[in-house]
Amino acid sequence: MKKQVTIGNEFFKKERNNYSHWKFAFFRELFQNSIDAGATKINVTLQDGGFENSTLVNFSDNGTGFNADVRDNVFFCLGETNKGKEGDVGGFGKARVVVCFAQNNYQVISQDWRAWGEGGSYEIDTCSYFKGCSVIVDVDARQDDLYRSLQTYLYTSQLSCEITVNGEKWNQWCYRRSFTHSLSFGDVYVNKSGGTHGGYVVVRVNGIPMFTRYAGMKSQVVVEIDPAKSRDVLLSNRDMLQSTYQIELDEFVREISIDTVSGLRKDRRKWIVYPGNAKVTKRKRKVTNVKKVSKITEIQNTGVINVNPSPVGVPQFVRDEIEEMVVDRIDDIIPSAVVLLESENPRVRKVFPRYDMRFWNGADDGGNRKKLLRQWTIICDIAVEEYLEFKNEEEMSWRPGFVFSDHSAAKYTTNNNGEDSIFLLNPVDEDGKIKFGLRNKDSWTKMILLACHEVVHHSEGYHNEDFVLASEHLFEKLFCRREEIFKALKKSLQKNRLKGVCYANGV
Repeated sequence: MKKQVTIGNEFFKKERNNYSHWKFAFFRELFQNSIDAGATKINVTLQDGGFENSTLVNFSDNGTGFNADVRDNVFFCLGETNKGKEGDVGGFGKARVVVCFAQNNYQVISQDWRAWGEGGSYEIDTCSYFKGCSVIVDVDARQDDLYRSLQTYLYTSQLSCEITVNGEKWNQWCYRRSFTHSLSFGDVYVNKSGGTHGGYVVVRVNGIPMFTRYAGMKSQVVVEIDPAKSRDVLLSNRDMLQSTYQIELDEFVREISIDTVSGLRKDRRKWIVYPGNAKVTKRKRKVTNVKKVSKITEIQNTGVINVNPSPVGVPQFVRDEIEEMVVDRIDDIIPSAVVLLESENPRVRKVFPRYDMRFWNGADDGGNRKKLLRQWTIICDIAVEEYLEFKNEEEMSWRPGFVFSDHSAAKYTTNNNGEDSIFLLNPVDEDGKIKFGLRNKDSWTKMILLACHEVVHHSEGYHNEDFVLASEHLFEKLFCRREEIFKALKKSLQKNRLKGVCYANGV
């Protein structure tokens, strides 16, 4: 006979401890449900509960409520949700745990029914029609503690509906104020006067707070998550983000904690993506035996050229045609390169347009800038190859490029859909001049070290023990291959180097 798992009441009380601040989450879930149900008026009252140190909370709204089918197949069925339409923020199927099942007892009234119970046990009967939804809960918390949590929630909100708390209309909101810049998952706003919650970063969706982080500055910062991304960005408890986004948020909080002025400066970042496919590095590389041939044999449609390495005796027009094809082939090793401007240094911003690869033609063919990008690409390619071997992975799709930053020598990021890793090198000093010697082994070694560091960020976001282990292993491998790498970098500087040319029995 088929059995059903039984869940004891104590399970729910333990489950609420998975929230970083369950009293805050209690109100967040109630308000979220009402707003998703289209409520324009919400009334909240708090009074002494029926148990020692408990509080009776009456939370009612004028939204659409929900019918008996949703009650039976969603509300009393953990993990299920009826949310998903555009604009909804909830939808993880866990709200009723902290709101009802983890408390002393509860009562829910909506439309023509009423349900009441304790933990996972409940009863249902009919009642006169109620427009909206009313949730009455005896909460396992002191009234003053719970009221402070309600205040914190509302102080960090910016809701469009009318809110009444214990008979008084609430009007102290956390306004977004000035837009500064964008993160990959939302926009950042700052209230320099401090607002209602100075010193905190408030993370919200449509003005509804999910959680806060203390950063210690005077200003109040609001991060509004893109509603369309909220389910992908937030953990199910909604008091933290998925790891990739949490790393980005933590880095932002760290930045404004150290330097509030620059961290909250209006975003003047600029991205340039060179058109083309990302580079795919395989774990195993094929090696072709090289053998010289004595004369030009053919120029195939595939672009593979077989030619005497010495141009002596070759007609000038043939050398010109070959050189033109070779330049195009060389540029193929710079696939979909990315350039990111973050610096506020006017000297650096002045030279930034010269690194826009879209205009590397004609009189400006990129020169040393292209050569440096080529060398960085070669180093990253080898670092990725060794990384794949270390992680026992087959391939990686990635893009090289430059970052112009006042703080970083290199940077790891991803494209919008997260499919491609991006490894960026800061090419210039504070005066806007190239800071790497194209024939300098010390510069090459520094680029190798930076490449190892950024490639490991493909899987390790934090500088933890795993990161250190992987980056040290990678650098050790590349250091052992340094002469091979130096030779490849030196060869990349040859003016008429034939990229894609094979000297092998007419192949």
